[in-house]
Amino acid sequence: MQKSLQPASREYPSLLKEIPQPPAVLYYEGELDCLQEPAIAIVGSRHPSEYGRTVTLRLAKEIAERGIVVVSGFAQGIDLMAHQGALEGGGKTIAVLGAGLDIDYPRGDQVWRREIRQKGLLLTELPPGTPPLSHNFPLRNRIISGLSLGVVVVEAALNSGSLITAQWALEQNREIFAVPGPVDSPQSFGPHSLIQKGAKLVQRVEDILDEFPLFQVKQPQRDVERGDASPCGKPLYNHLKEEEKKILLQLTPTPKSVDEIMRRVNMESGAVLATLLSLELRGVIQQHPGKQFSILREGS
Repeated sequence: MQKSLQPASREYPSLLKEIPQPPAVLYYEGELDCLQEPAIAIVGSRHPSEYGRTVTLRLAKEIAERGIVVVSGFAQGIDLMAHQGALEGGGKTIAVLGAGLDIDYPRGDQVWRREIRQKGLLLTELPPGTPPLSHNFPLRNRIISGLSLGVVVVEAALNSGSLITAQWALEQNREIFAVPGPVDSPQSFGPHSLIQKGAKLVQRVEDILDEFPLFQVKQPQRDVERGDASPCGKPLYNHLKEEEKKILLQLTPTPKSVDEIMRRVNMESGAVLATLLSLELRGVIQQHPGKQFSILREGS
């Protein structure tokens, strides 16, 4: 049974509130707690190659195994592979739809819809009965990036919706990642264009996690059992207070000023400064000249 959220609701995701024109209402079915956990989006072509499908499944599975929610757009191709990989990794996934929750689109994908409803979240800003009209999808993409700390693009043409998602991510100050492919494949033109413009090239899941040291965990237990690593741990994020999580979600390895942090969180200045000091003393963040702060990279 579908329900709805407004920005004043306690469960409304804080990251989504900070984007230009956040949705006035969110209709949902499934596990609402997905919205309060760190997330990475994976998007790409509706007609992927076998290479694209394989890479997407692997990345989504490994992201989910590390306790991070996978967000995508529930379209045929890369999007569905991202949702599938997250579920196979025993994690959670959020499907952001370009139609009403009661509309069968993509047609015939009821099995995956049911799986996501049970182990993740179906989400849309569109009211019941809204058909999948073409102009809905670019707006849908701003929610995909808005919910996420970063967006990974796997196989996309130069004029694809995935690059629209990447553009939204850029405007929302999110990290952008791209998976390289064969240089003569039109499906590689989109990711390669993003890499040329400064997106981080992704060959393995660590290339993504390196940008978010706060959420890094050791290798999953299945690798430990093969003798590949020590027992896996929990992300530090799981052991923080709510105000600490709120501030840390605004920080990246690139320093941000106290004023910028205050603009992005609904907290009094004294509480922000006290929380920053506490996190700095615990070795989670570091302070730079000019009262600027960043997440502390491992080894720094």
